[in-house]
Amino acid sequence: MRERERPRDGEVRRRLANNLVRPCVNIVGLGRVSDTLIVKSKELADTYGAILNMHQCAFPEEVESIRQRTGRTPIKQLEHLGALGPNVVLVHMLHVTDEEIEILARTRTNVVHNPGTALKIVYGLSKGGKFPEMMKAGVNVALGTDAGDCANFMDMVRAMYLAAVLFKDIRFDPSLMGAETALEMATINGAKALGMASEIGSLEPGKKADVVLFDTDTPEWQPLYCEPYNLVYSASGGSADTVIVDGKIVMEHREVKTIDEREVIARIRELSRGVEARSAVKPPTRWPIS
Repeated sequence: MRERERPRDGEVRRRLANNLVRPCVNIVGLGRVSDTLIVKSKELADTYGAILNMHQCAFPEEVESIRQRTGRTPIKQLEHLGALGPNVVLVHMLHVTDEEIEILARTRTNVVHNPGTALKIVYGLSKGGKFPEMMKAGVNVALGTDAGDCANFMDMVRAMYLAAVLFKDIRFDPSLMGAETALEMATINGAKALGMASEIGSLEPGKKADVVLFDTDTPEWQPLYCEPYNLVYSASGGSADTVIVDGKIVMEHREVKTIDEREVIARIRELSRGVEARSAVKPPTRWPIS
């Protein structure tokens, strides 16, 4: 990274101190960027106490390509480059070896599981995923939704459901990835991955008041015997009633307080029509829709 491309030190540190939005170093990952960029990115993250985020081990072909180029598996190559550690977040991570899981645990490297993307884009989750094994080994595994054009939803409750049910069937073990585990992956484990577990991720004295209140007077919450079970296995993000971020109410009784939701939706529809017209691409359907 050339010196002229470096961000201003004061500006970076000011943004890293932001309570709500903090920058991180984000690169695509091994196999799609140079080893030099990975090394320099880790150095930059270490310098500023920031997170280094990379997408890794999504496809079997990606893993094999790295193995052929370097003579090492992806995680062993990242360890060789000095690009693992508590401030590193590796996203997807579907095709890893038991030896690599041990390396992740030893280096305290974080992993993010995106089940919706893996299933929709066909990453081979049911054949390659080892998230229960990672967690058993002590790896911090958080939960994500990836981009809107990948999983096509950003609902963390849906993501929790997928995380909780998939490996029960894959491993023929109903005890795996319980509702509480999925909820921890979506909350405190995510905070740990961001290096913010002392500030957010759980409801404790001294932490920021980040709270989601769900309306349990809806059909999906009945019968209500165990709140975590209903939330993960029965509900959706649509039953969220009120959202509080750092003590500020940003949605109350399903009314968003910070933006004009209807105006935003109308603008998105307008922009999407323009994209569709310019690209001349329309998703195919077997049904005639007027």
